[in-house]
Parts: sequence; structure tokens; C-alpha cells
Amino acid sequence: MKRNIITIGTTALLCLAFFTGQAQTDTVFMEDNEFIPEVIQVEIGTEITWVNNDAVLHTSESGTECTNDGNWDSGDIESGESFTRIFSFEGTYPYFCVYHCEIGMTGTINVVNSTEIDEQRSSGMMLKDFGPVPSHDDVRFTLELSKPSTVEISLFNLRGVKVMTETRQFEAGENNHIIDGDLLEGGGYIVRIQSENDVIVRKMIIYS
Repeated sequence: MKRNIITIGTTALLCLAFFTGQAQTDTVFMEDNEFIPEVIQVEIGTEITWVNNDAVLHTSESGTECTNDGNWDSGDIESGESFTRIFSFEGTYPYFCVYHCEIGMTGTINVVNSTEIDEQRSSGMMLKDFGPVPSHDDVRFTLELSKPSTVEISLFNLRGVKVMTETRQFEAGENNHIIDGDLLEGGGYIVRIQSENDVIVRKMIIYS
């Protein structure tokens, strides 16, 4: 079966995403034989990157019940490597890892129009005023929540390695937060902000 995939090193891929700005992007991490987040909602035209943070092989293959439906097949994604696909059409796209599907390593990509994305975010968790990017020191943001929530804020370097994480209890409404750039080496990072029901991923650069 012919495979139409793009698989390159994580560092090169994410550096390209930082500086071209040609596509909206989002990230799914492969950790502990799970897709994180398991379910993700994006708008049409979003570029999804799967990053393998485990020490074993994973795949991202479209389909249900551990059977590929022919939509995409990443092939083997080695530890520290990644796979990228652009979603150009509305729809629900279930997928799985062929090696770990039987133990529950499955996920879903919901692709909707931008109006539906705005409505979903306004009803749950919305990120505002994220910046400055790039920054010479701190990066600040405001997180607006529809209800009190426990939120985990994690930072990953461009190799997909988690370098910082903290968990905070935020109130309903607007909550201000600071990422202390003095604690980080200069370079690019992925920021993942996750509550019980929502995940927001952003990219940032710290100048040394």
C-alpha cells in the first residue's frame, strides 16, 4: 500500500513551524502508550504533529477497531521522532497505534470550521494575551475559564522532552499566569495547558 506521509526530525519540524507561520498547528504527544490529548478539536487547515516521547515504536493510523481505513498511515514513528498531517476537511477522524491499539492507544481528531472552534473555547477554556513571543525573559498569558478548574501547564523542548510542569487551581473567569523565562535555556518550546476537558497548545521562544 502506498503511503503518503511526512516524517522528519522533531527539531527540524518544529523549528519550521515556528518561523514559517504558514499553517495553524497543534500537537499530540505519545506518552506511556497513550495519545495526549486523546481527543482534539481543531479547525479546517490545521497541521497536526504527533511526537513520540516513549522509548518504543508507535504509529498514527486512521481507522477504528484497530483496522486502517486508508485515510493515513504514519508508518513507524521512532522515539524522539514525529509525524505531521494537515486536515483540510471537516469531519471526525478516529485513529490508533497499530502496536498498542489492543491496550487502548486510540485517539480522535474532530475537524470543524472556525466558528465552531470559537464557540467551543468560549464555553470551556480560552487563552488570551499569550506573549511576548519571542521573549527575552518571562512569557505571560491570561486563561479564561467557564468554571473553577485544575490546570496543568507543561513545557516541552523541541526534542519533545518535558522540561517543566506545574499544576494550579484556577478560578472561573480570567486568571493571569507567568512562565519564568529565567528558569529556561534559550530556544523553542511547546506549551501545553490542560484542564479536565480542554487542551490548548502554543509555541514560544526564549532568547538566551
